[in-house]
Amino acid sequence: MWSIIAALYPSNSHTDRMSSYPHPSTIFDFEDISFPITLNNIKKFEQKNNLSINVFSLELEKRGDFIVVPTRLTPSKIVNRHVNLLLIQDKYFPRNEENRFKNEDGDIEIKYHYVLIKNLSRLVSNQLHKRRKLYICEQCLNYFMSEQKLTEHIELCSKHAPCHIRFPEKSHISFTNFRYKQKCPFVIYGDIESILKPINKLNCRITKYQEHLPISAGFILKVSTSKK
Repeated sequence: MWSIIAALYPSNSHTDRMSSYPHPSTIFDFEDISFPITLNNIKKFEQKNNLSINVFSLELEKRGDFIVVPTRLTPSKIVNRHVNLLLIQDKYFPRNEENRFKNEDGDIEIKYHYVLIKNLSRLVSNQLHKRRKLYICEQCLNYFMSEQKLTEHIELCSKHAPCHIRFPEKSHISFTNFRYKQKCPFVIYGDIESILKPINKLNCRITKYQEHLPISAGFILKVSTSKK
């Protein structure tokens, strides 16, 4: 709650102190809201308090790096009442390897906490390898160099489900299964020569002034077993 209050009522000093902000009970309606608030309950909290909330989280890559991914996006963004939150956990596992860490009951106990994202561009700049101000699409975390380009992108991106672009871990890809290559038994190369005959013909407002007249043709058969 304090993260949301810090976004709606920013403080100019002592931003780490709760005394710098109004108390949540004086601002929000918590009726029928259970704590800690899960991702599924954020929609109810939004509707009760006229808010729009996006939640991003961290994913642990196999090489040990963290990347930011969209986890829960609001269906409609409310101007001056919109908040971006980062969900942080006490445990992280590489993608698709959670089963290795489950207990006997098949569950993983994870404690989590929400923190305020003041600047999404700074948060994701490390994984984008950029050191300048970027305009980030909250839907897919793609970046643009101008606000106009971002606005044009959002018109299309908002029509699709939230996603995150992942590039291959390798810097390049190449064909390696050479055993699957099959030689053609033969190839035919053909060519034709023409002369240009001057004409003057108007057709659909297009003036034709030359006509191709074939004068010769030839071909060669190349067999894969031949050395020539």
